[in-house]
Amino acid sequence: MSSVNLLPDDQRRGRGFGGPRRPLIALAVAACVAAVGFWGYSARQGAADAEADLRSERLEQTRLRAELGHYQQTEARLARQRLRRGVVVGLAAGRVNWERIIRDLATVMPHQVWLTALKASSPEPGAASATPTPESAPKGVHLEGYAFTQKQVALLMARAAAVGGLGEPRLTSSEAERLGGRGVVRFVLDIPIDRRAQDRPTLVAAATPAATGGAVP
Repeated sequence: MSSVNLLPDDQRRGRGFGGPRRPLIALAVAACVAAVGFWGYSARQGAADAEADLRSERLEQTRLRAELGHYQQTEARLARQRLRRGVVVGLAAGRVNWERIIRDLATVMPHQVWLTALKASSPEPGAASATPTPESAPKGVHLEGYAFTQKQVALLMARAAAVGGLGEPRLTSSEAERLGGRGVVRFVLDIPIDRRAQDRPTLVAAATPAATGGAVP
């Protein structure tokens, strides 16, 4: 026995699998394609934004490096200027007016005192105020000579201490000897120098404003 479909032809054609479901499938495929397209567009847009941000960061990094290089060059230039200024100030600070000191020392020397040796040595910058130790002679004037009495040696020390730029004389040795049939005193004196020996007291004060507070000594 064979089955007979009694439905009309139009209804009989619409009840198959490919009938009313085809538009839904086409719609779903279109939606998937649109979603994939939107995702691709969003990905491309995000990549473009990231690339723009990267370019901006690189430009900022280049600018900062340029500023850092300029700052380092400025600091190096200032350091060289400070070094040159320190050298100039140090050389000027170590310059002693020996002509005036020796002239003044010769002026105040007692008549019955004579020298056999005179040496002068300038201190290193900043070392003029250092306290001399007994083991080493201070930087300044080294005198060797003769006098007829110890009183004349003491008078020489007192007068030398009054010379501007000379500190307190130190008697290194004093020995009685006979010279030419007459008793004499052979002495050795070391006299340090101070800031007044430079005749420029304001120079050291200008070189060390933090230590002196800007005051002239």
